Amino acid sequence: MFCPKCGKETKEKGLCIDCFLKRYPIEIKEITLPICKCGRYLYHGNWNLNIEGSLKRIVMENLVLPSEIKMSDLEIKSKFEGNKIILEIHISGRYKNERFKEEILAEIKIQSKTCPTCSRIFGGYYEAVLQFRTDFDPRKMIDPEFISKMERVQGGFDLCLTSSNYAKKISKDFNKKGFLVKESSKLVGIKKGKALHRLFISIKSPKFRVGDFLEYRDKILQILELGKSVRCKDIKKRKMLMMPLPKLQRARLIAKSRDVRKAMVSSIAPNEIQLLDLKSYKTFELGGNFEGLRQRDEVEYLRIGRDVYLV
Repeated sequence: MFCPKCGKETKEKGLCIDCFLKRYPIEIKEITLPICKCGRYLYHGNWNLNIEGSLKRIVMENLVLPSEIKMSDLEIKSKFEGNKIILEIHISGRYKNERFKEEILAEIKIQSKTCPTCSRIFGGYYEAVLQFRTDFDPRKMIDPEFISKMERVQGGFDLCLTSSNYAKKISKDFNKKGFLVKESSKLVGIKKGKALHRLFISIKSPKFRVGDFLEYRDKILQILELGKSVRCKDIKKRKMLMMPLPKLQRARLIAKSRDVRKAMVSSIAPNEIQLLDLKSYKTFELGGNFEGLRQRDEVEYLRIGRDVYLV
């Protein structure tokens, strides 16, 4: 069989692939994308990030294929030139029972437009204030795209965010890490008869860190892990506990992790051991049940006043 147009031999009756594509070319619909300076682009009514990662989907949704063509693969090379995105599109597929590859050139027009997020930032709009009272700069942990403005205040930072939902997400993350979080709101106006509130979230560092020691009621607790519930060790009874963070805020900080000292078990007697401090080389006795310890074992201890505790 032969192509009735060019005379080329074909496997099936009808036009060959070259003549068919000349008569019925693969085309791209005209595309115009509004793009903001921040990199967001507007497509199907939504502002999105990462246009480079979305170009293949956009092209496929706007590709016009003749019904006889079955596409199997599509690859795109793109480059930005002024107010256009130049596309080099490689298409693989089948025409009847014949495989083919086709290359087409196309472009996407770019329309400069400000996205809602940038519009809010430029206008000084914000829905929430994160009041950080911490000993570190929190800006590295916050997506800068949501920061409308920042103010350094005594004891920390106030960050004004354009999204209250994002602010709540940040507060939950810090709460899980063991920070003290409190929320409040303030009426800032009325729009179309609806009250407008601004969210204020206080985020404070706890007064203790992992490894520190607290006196809580009749217990001496070593902090092992911070969170909404704090994992700690009762060093008097030598057992693990989980304590709510707010309760421990009322506890007294009696020692820091750096106050822990190292010693070696120099001798063992019933209900008593003798320790040799590995820094001062002084020895002292400690009473109690120390099952499992052996002579020459290294241990850590904490001295609080006249009392000594194994950690």
